[in-house]
Amino acid sequence: MTAQPVRRRPGRPRGADPAVTREAVLDAAVELFGSRGYRGASLAEVAAAAGLSNAGLLHHFPSKEQLLIAVLQRRDEVDAHDLDLGRDAPLTIWQRLDVMVDLVALNAQRPGLVRLYSTVAGEATHDGHPAHDWLTGHLDGVVDDLTTAFEAGKRAGLVRTDAPSGRLARTVVAVLDGLQVQWLAAGGDDAGGARMTADFRGHVEDVRARWSTET
Repeated sequence: MTAQPVRRRPGRPRGADPAVTREAVLDAAVELFGSRGYRGASLAEVAAAAGLSNAGLLHHFPSKEQLLIAVLQRRDEVDAHDLDLGRDAPLTIWQRLDVMVDLVALNAQRPGLVRLYSTVAGEATHDGHPAHDWLTGHLDGVVDDLTTAFEAGKRAGLVRTDAPSGRLARTVVAVLDGLQVQWLAAGGDDAGGARMTADFRGHVEDVRARWSTET
């Protein structure tokens, strides 16, 4: 029996690897959503930047909303990979905060992802934005994880028992997000990235000096 040739769908480049094409679309969307915002960049511009026709892009992402969600999910996957949350042993709160400092230093080398997060987060505070649920889930998840880690630190004798775990967690996230915005507003250059990392490390050290049981 002779195999029938696969029919190429409209807009899909002949011979293109679907996985490579999908990555090219996501890279283009990260850059354009990050520089212009989700509402400021069109699907046609993303398609052109990825070297596709509109039909080719829609083959991989049937709507702009689905493309945005895929971009945000990839950003979270990149951060989760860099935080190495799959370690065999859970991190203590102090180890977790140290890893966050390392992540800030890494993010200083990839302003596109930082700009994407800050830009979309600003837009997505409004109900009805397609990334609103992602944003609230993301913030709640990070704050909950840190709060849980502070509480575990209390039980392990690493954190003072009167430490306000929830407030400390929310403040750490607020300082991190705020420093990223200041860094981007200043141009996102390498020197600013070093200051962003140093300032966040300084905040973490202040928290540790105030609430750690270590002398």
